[in-house]
Amino acid sequence: MKNFDALEAANLVEETHKANKIILFRLLSRQQAKGVFKILPHSEQEIIIQGLAENSQKLTRLLTDINPDDRTAFFEELPGDIAQRLIEKLSPEEQKITNQLLSYPKDSIGRMMTPEFVAIKDYFTVEEAFAHIRQHGKDSETLNVIYIIDSHWKLIDDITIKELILANPDDLVKNLINERFASLNALDDQETAISVFKNYDRVALPVLSEEGVL
Repeated sequence: MKNFDALEAANLVEETHKANKIILFRLLSRQQAKGVFKILPHSEQEIIIQGLAENSQKLTRLLTDINPDDRTAFFEELPGDIAQRLIEKLSPEEQKITNQLLSYPKDSIGRMMTPEFVAIKDYFTVEEAFAHIRQHGKDSETLNVIYIIDSHWKLIDDITIKELILANPDDLVKNLINERFASLNALDDQETAISVFKNYDRVALPVLSEEGVL
């Protein structure tokens, strides 16, 4: 691939079967990858990003290398649930770096939010919810509050761990929903967050994208 310019390499990636696109992209040098990614159509960028999610070091390097304007444009078009699944595959430290790379304003909630939380599906039973919490809650910073999401990672509600403990193990989580949660937008400034925390007397608040994705 050394003798290909960015346009030739991008055309080759586009024309290659989906299963081989990531193999080709990984054969590119760091400088080539930066140039090729920039000129690929958004649908091709998604394929590359999803494939590279299994190689977090390469993913972080790519997100670091591409220009901030290009990076912002990509994530603005990326569906929230895909972005969330991508971030979830990274280590906690790399999740923190990636959140910073998403071009959230310097003083925004997006720069401060933690990726270490527990989310459960509304169709879980209470017993299944606890099994999920035991499996994924070890590193959570907000284990006293559990978030309820749909299949696209959109927030439906939040619930305290106390409410789950007091519920019947066979109850469905969706029967515990009251949809009275308070939330922050990732683009909100820190002063807004302080105000919301005070008004709702909360120790933790969910942070959502413009699409309502946790």
